[in-house]
Amino acid sequence: MKFIFQTENLDERFYKRFIHTYAHWTLNKKIKIKYKTQLDNLTWIIRSSTMASEDRLFHGKDGVGGVTSHTQIIVYIEDKQENIYDMVQRVFRQNNEVICHEFGHWILLTMGLTHKVPLRNDDYSGVKAGKMLNFNYAEVHDRDIEDFKFIMRFHFIDWKKLKLIRKQFRVLDFRDIIASA
Repeated sequence: MKFIFQTENLDERFYKRFIHTYAHWTLNKKIKIKYKTQLDNLTWIIRSSTMASEDRLFHGKDGVGGVTSHTQIIVYIEDKQENIYDMVQRVFRQNNEVICHEFGHWILLTMGLTHKVPLRNDDYSGVKAGKMLNFNYAEVHDRDIEDFKFIMRFHFIDWKKLKLIRKQFRVLDFRDIIASA
């Protein structure tokens, strides 16, 4: 995976480590091998939420969210500095939701799961339950609303203090779909 950060305050090492760890925990060995080339060529563009209005899909409004294609994931997240020792980490928790959401779209799209299915819940963008959408869209939005998550253990090193930091985060869970593919 390649990363392009268009932010000022985020700890790039921390976010790269989180994304790699999430991919590791989400994708089984068979899928990692099968989609190795696509995963290696995937480009993450991490932008400040104040840049979202530049994207035509955000209709001139700023905010958190993302846009996903076969080759890249663009996420618009909160660009605020945060203490890595903070137990709550509100900014990162919100940002991790967007990252996991968009990665879910990418992996289901890459796996070719684009058949039409009805949306089970009204989603955050105003699409009503029952509307027929691509599986890679509908399933991610439904799982997000239904809080279909798992606890992911995550550790990283604070290089300034040479200290190992251990965290646990709730992340969107697609492992059952991936395992059945």
